[in-house]
Amino acid sequence: MVDDVTAVDDAGGAEPEARSTVRRATSALLDRLSRHRAVVAGAVAIAVLGAVWTAASPVGSGPDDTFHLASIWCSATAPDDACNDLGGSFAAGKTFVDIPAEVSEQAHCYVYQPEESAECVDELESGTFVRSIADDGLYPGLYHDALGVMVGDDPVRSALLARMASWIACMALLTAGWSALPRHLRSAYVVVLMVTAIPHAISLWASTNPSGVVIAADAAAWCGAIGVLHATGRDRLIGAAVVLALGTVAAVGSRADGGLYLFVALVAACLLAWRPDREAIRRSLLVLGVAGVGFLASFLILNRRLVASGDGLVSSGVDFDESVNYDWNNLLDIPYYISGNFGVVGTGWMDVPMPHGVWVLTGAVFFGLVFWGLGRTFAGKALALVCVLGGLLAIPYLLLWRGGWPVAFEIQPRYTLPLLPILGFTALYWRRRDSVAGLTTVQLSAALTLITVAHSLALHRTIRRYVTGTDVTTFDLDADREWWWEIPIGPNAVWLLGSVAFGVLAIVVGRWIRSASTIADAADEEPDEQARERTVDDEPDEESRELTVDEPAVAR
Repeated sequence: MVDDVTAVDDAGGAEPEARSTVRRATSALLDRLSRHRAVVAGAVAIAVLGAVWTAASPVGSGPDDTFHLASIWCSATAPDDACNDLGGSFAAGKTFVDIPAEVSEQAHCYVYQPEESAECVDELESGTFVRSIADDGLYPGLYHDALGVMVGDDPVRSALLARMASWIACMALLTAGWSALPRHLRSAYVVVLMVTAIPHAISLWASTNPSGVVIAADAAAWCGAIGVLHATGRDRLIGAAVVLALGTVAAVGSRADGGLYLFVALVAACLLAWRPDREAIRRSLLVLGVAGVGFLASFLILNRRLVASGDGLVSSGVDFDESVNYDWNNLLDIPYYISGNFGVVGTGWMDVPMPHGVWVLTGAVFFGLVFWGLGRTFAGKALALVCVLGGLLAIPYLLLWRGGWPVAFEIQPRYTLPLLPILGFTALYWRRRDSVAGLTTVQLSAALTLITVAHSLALHRTIRRYVTGTDVTTFDLDADREWWWEIPIGPNAVWLLGSVAFGVLAIVVGRWIRSASTIADAADEEPDEQARERTVDDEPDEESRELTVDEPAVAR
C-alpha cells in the first residue's frame, strides 16, 4: 500500500516537472525564432537602405563622382572598349580619357546648382564618348579596380551596380568588424555607426567614391585590433586578425590618406586595451606594426603624388609669413571638420544642403553618447580619446597650414569622417559591461528615434534636391518633378520605403540591445544559493576587481 502511494506521488511530481520542461523548451524555441526573424528583418532593412540610397540621386552626384567613374571605366578590370586613353596629362596623377557621356564630366551638369534639378542628365546623348579625366597614379587603385568588373554595355546600369557593390562591400566590412568585437562592445558599435552614418557616410557607402569604403574599413580595422587585444581563444584571435588585415588593405588600397586615419585608430585601440602583460604587449606590438605599415604606405603614396606635382610631403613651399594669417582663424574654425560631418556641410558635391534638424539631432545624440561614455574613463581611455580627437583635428589643420589654405578650402570634412565613428567607439568603450545597455529604455528609445527622424529628413532633402531642386519646398516629392528614374515607383515611395527601412532597423537594434542587456544581467547573477550566501569578506576589493575583471582577457 505504501508503495502504491509513493508511486502516485512520484507520478504526480513528474507531471508538473514535465510540463515545466515543455514550457522551457517552447520558450527557448520561440525566443530563437524571434531572434532569427529579427536578423532577417535587419538584413532586409539594410538591403533596402542600400537600394534606396543608390536610387536617391542621379549618376555623377557623389563627390568627385565623374573622376571616380572615369577611373572605374578605365581601370584594369573594366572591358577594353569601355575607355579610350587619349594620352597627355591633365595634372599630376590625372590623365585624359574618352568614356560614355552618361558617366563623363557632362553627367554632373547640375553640380553646384542646388536649386536646379538633375533634368539635364536626360539630355545626354547615349552611345557617344566624351573626354573626361581619370586616375593615373593619384589613387592606390584597389577601389577602382574592384568596381571595374561592374562595367558593362549600359553605363547608367553599370554605375548603379557599382554603387550597390560599394554598399555591399561596406556592409560586409562593418559586419566583419562587429563579429570581431567582444560581445559587450557590440551594442555601442552599432549605435555609433547609425548616428555617424547620417548624412554623409550613408550616402558615400552607396556611391562610387572610395571615401565610403575607407570609413567602413577603418571601423573594421579598429574592431579587428580590439578583437586581437581581447581574444581569449585561438579561433577568436585568428578571426580578429583577419578582420584587422582586411580593414587595413581596404583602407590603404582605397584612398591615399586611408592609412593615416587607420594609424590613429589602431594606436587608440592599443591604448584602450593596454595591459602590462607579456602576451598583451606582444599583441599590441602586432597591432602597432600593422598601423605602421598602413601609415608608411599612405605616406609613400601621398609623397609620390606631391613629388609628381613638383612638391613633397615633408617640405612645404609655403612661406610661414604668408600662411600665418590663416593659422589663428583655422585654429578657431577647425571644429568645422566635426560639425560638417553631421550635416552642417552638404552632401554630394557639397551642394545638397541638409535641414538644420539633421545636424541638430545627430549631433545631440552623438555628443550625448560621448558624454555618457565619459562616465567610465581610465588612463588608457583618456589617452585614446586625446589621440583620436587630436587626429581628427590636427590632420586637417596641418594639411591646411602646409597649403596655406583657410578652413573649408581643399580639405573637406568627409576626409576626416573615418575618425568620427572611432571617437564614438572610444568614448563608449567599457572594459567589462555594455555601455549602451546602461541607458534606460527611454534614453535608448529617444536616441534611436532621433536618429531615425534625422535619416528621414536627410533622405527627403537628398531626393528633393535632384528631383526639382531646393527652390521647391513642398513636402510632396512627386509634385512638379523634373527628373527621376524610369522605374515603377516614384520619389515619395522611395523616400517612404527608406524611412520605414531605417525605422525597422532601429527597432531591431533597440530590441537586440535590450535582449543582450537582459542576458548579461542574468549571467551576472550567482548560479547557486551557496554563492549568494557569500559573506562580504569573500568579495574581492575594488582594486582587485579592476585588475582582474576590467582588464581585457588574454589567451594563455
